[in-house]
Amino acid sequence: MDPELKALGEEISHHRDCGRIHLSFEPRPPGLADARALALCAEREGFSSAPRREINRQEAERVATLILTRDLAYGSECIPEAAALEYLRRFLSAFAADARFFTNGTIDGPKLRLSNWTPITDATFDTGIFVLDETSVGFLWAEDED
Repeated sequence: MDPELKALGEEISHHRDCGRIHLSFEPRPPGLADARALALCAEREGFSSAPRREINRQEAERVATLILTRDLAYGSECIPEAAALEYLRRFLSAFAADARFFTNGTIDGPKLRLSNWTPITDATFDTGIFVLDETSVGFLWAEDED
């Protein structure tokens, strides 16, 4: 993984004092279909599958903001929003402007609550974003327990 993104993952994990954060960024193997590139990235982390629900960039930013700022189980603050937005900006800047985004659930309401999701880990709660462009694939994912 790119050293800057590895350091970013460590910084987020240190700062987010609840649950577990996963961050990955890797080159996309040439010629690999989108679904296979996502699945391979998920498999490397030990996830049971890759999320299949494609979302737009705005929704991806909402999901990522949720997992950085809030505990998925109780909604308690993990990272102040300003810091979370800076972490997110740094992560997304590694991908092309036309990147595609995928997640495993729905974020509802003004309080950004996770609902109706398909888990990809053994945690009670997990969600985040997988990001895919022509040359790269990665994710920003959270696991929390109640």
